[in-house]
Amino acid sequence: MILLNSPANPTGVTAGQEELEAVAQLAAQHNVALVSDEIYSRFFYDGPFVSPATYNDQTIVIDGFSKSHAMTGWRVGFVHGPREIISTMLKLQQYSFVCAPQPAQWGALRAMDVSLDQQISDYRRKRDLIYDGLSDCYEMTKPGGAFYLFPKAPIESGAEFVEQAIGRGLLIIPGNIFSNQDTHFRISFAAPDETLKRGIEVLRSMAR
Repeated sequence: MILLNSPANPTGVTAGQEELEAVAQLAAQHNVALVSDEIYSRFFYDGPFVSPATYNDQTIVIDGFSKSHAMTGWRVGFVHGPREIISTMLKLQQYSFVCAPQPAQWGALRAMDVSLDQQISDYRRKRDLIYDGLSDCYEMTKPGGAFYLFPKAPIESGAEFVEQAIGRGLLIIPGNIFSNQDTHFRISFAAPDETLKRGIEVLRSMAR
């Protein structure tokens, strides 16, 4: 099985169209299941979102409303893919749980009619605000999606750097909770502009 997550947490990095096509074709060529986690697919800032399902109709696509419509905790999502796999998933679902609460389902149905253009534009602006405010003093890749940045800490330990930041009133997440490496930290820019600006000031002062 190949599990693909683009845009990704914690980096916000997005796979290019050629990369997605290559992975999709590789999975098809070797008859390997390809699972595409597209929970951040609406948060795509530098061009149209492309799913590997475009190049491989056997792709299993997982998506939901928790990120795009701030329905975290409602546990309403969806999956689409090959008929035989979806049929088997339905059998497992029937013996595992009943269904998502009806009010949450009605909320998700209504959410599908809501335009997210303004929200995505705001997140793109926030991405640019924090990247432009920190890229000259931190090593990082500009995220193409989601709402995270993953800078390298200016000291040896990312976890230690996070503790110092928390001591100055800034909550960021150590990168070692996502991998075995303790070199980076994660920033979420899903916050008001004033909070982001204060965070930029603290991080700039800590980089000196």
